[in-house]
Amino acid sequence: MTTLRESVNNLDKTRLPSPPSGRRNTTRLTLRPRIALVLTLAFGLAALLGQGVWPRMAWGQEELFVGDFGNSSITVYSRTATGNTAPIRTLSGVATALSGPVGLAVDTVHDELVVTDQSSNSVTVYSRTATGNTGPIRTLSGAATGLSTPIGVVVDTVNDELVVANFSNNSVTVYSRTATGNTAPTRMLAGVSTSLTNPQGLVVDTAHNELVVANNGNSSVTVYSRTAIGNTAPIRTLSGAATGLNGPSGLVVDTAHDELVVANQLSNSVTVYGRTATGNTGPIRTLSGAATGFSSPTGLVVDTVDDELVVSNFNNNSVTVYSRTATGNSAPTRTLSGAAKALSSPVFMAVTTATVASGTTTIGVFRPSASTFFLRNSNTLGIADIVVPYGDSTDLPVVGDWNGDGVTTIGVFRPSNNTFYLRNSNTPGIADIVVTYGNPGDLPVVGDWDGNGTTTVGVYRPSENTFYLRNSNPPGIGDIVVTFGMSGDIPVVGDWNGVGVTTIGVFRPSNNTFYLRNSNTPGIEEIVVTYGDPGDLPVVGDWDGNGTTTIGVYRSSTNTFYLRNSNTPGFGDIAVPYAMSGDIPVVGDWDGGP
Repeated sequence: MTTLRESVNNLDKTRLPSPPSGRRNTTRLTLRPRIALVLTLAFGLAALLGQGVWPRMAWGQEELFVGDFGNSSITVYSRTATGNTAPIRTLSGVATALSGPVGLAVDTVHDELVVTDQSSNSVTVYSRTATGNTGPIRTLSGAATGLSTPIGVVVDTVNDELVVANFSNNSVTVYSRTATGNTAPTRMLAGVSTSLTNPQGLVVDTAHNELVVANNGNSSVTVYSRTAIGNTAPIRTLSGAATGLNGPSGLVVDTAHDELVVANQLSNSVTVYGRTATGNTGPIRTLSGAATGFSSPTGLVVDTVDDELVVSNFNNNSVTVYSRTATGNSAPTRTLSGAAKALSSPVFMAVTTATVASGTTTIGVFRPSASTFFLRNSNTLGIADIVVPYGDSTDLPVVGDWNGDGVTTIGVFRPSNNTFYLRNSNTPGIADIVVTYGNPGDLPVVGDWDGNGTTTVGVYRPSENTFYLRNSNPPGIGDIVVTFGMSGDIPVVGDWNGVGVTTIGVFRPSNNTFYLRNSNTPGIEEIVVTYGDPGDLPVVGDWDGNGTTTIGVYRSSTNTFYLRNSNTPGFGDIAVPYAMSGDIPVVGDWDGGP
């Protein structure tokens, strides 16, 4: 039996195992609405304003990207390809500069394919759809880069960084996302205290601001602050006989289900843990046995959109697919293998999913006097397309994509018991989801805090100017806690930079100014925009369907929405009179269409 480690040893005499996939190892198009909620205390009325944030345009491609170590190529298939299926395109040839590709990431925000090449100690970047003998659009290489048998690679689009695991010098190096040539890293994590030992699996968990590394050399997973630098010790380490880790390679942090998933080359297994597992903790489930078809499992993808686990098998030149929760000696639901498939020692992988077309955010209102939502499917004058009685007169409206199907649906937050009552359709009926969360006086906020396509709950606590955000809709403590803003501010949340993750912000009524953050971390605002008149209420959404959340206001004195297509000062690009006195504005993609 040959492993990737042994194959690479034969090439450059260094103990190199196989790579992981990229960030969360599921590279998702932002196709399902990234719903967010913005609330406002309607000054003297103590009414709350619900808003939404929506995604970029859909591409429509559902593709599986596979790195072929054995033939120095990248092959791309339909996501559901099975059997002896030929690739739909192949990137290979002298001009590509591929000569031992290992790590791979697909950056759907910038439409790029990023590859680490261990033979040339380089990172090469191509158009996402590059095919044939096409050269890279930029190459990072040279002594100053610190690259040393680079394996794992992550494109962190939230922080605009490129993160690489270097197998030979036991380091993680970080660069500007667009770094090229012989550019030194902006920071390096290395040294005895780090416990990095032949690192290869690599994940940047922006939801929890952590860096997670699989160490093939000592069969451990180490976790650091995302910005850790120098000889910094991990904040937690998973290792020991009970863990079942044995030559860990592919690594996934599944924030949608709060799990850590690891491919173990040396034991032909995939082990799953709680995301925060530490010490000598056993897995919550293990997939292994002859029926699985594992043969030195190397690359790993958790596709949370289609609820699947995808594994590349280095020794038998196959890709096997399972239910995400498969356990024990379970056979794959499909297998990609055979001469036509062109796989040769497959290593890293990525999956792009496009199950739901994104849409444009459109207007609506909640009328407390009738406890009814009146929703429009376009930002134009007209009567409501959707009318839904729901909730009580004292409830506060919230809207979101609670089940990840691409449609914004209604809900309410009841201040009397700090409880969310959420519907999975824009029809009358009882709540599909009920979540009690927060303290008296908290304001509800909702968003896709971890970028998995599903809207989850949160609150903003005015007494502390602090956001408490949950990554799932069961009750529990805040997964993300961020202090931001000042007394009197109104919380707003959105995908301000178009990366698919909802992040925080505030609107300051005293100066009619939005202060927006591109990450759910403390710090100063990245975007500052003054817009509107005194007494206006903030609304935010993707008014032009380009994937970026932009600002707007609702002027209750004229019952009119004034919406901007960019986060810059200026006149409203869209002005729509709608509603009546006492209504509370809500916005969303009510029909789930473009």
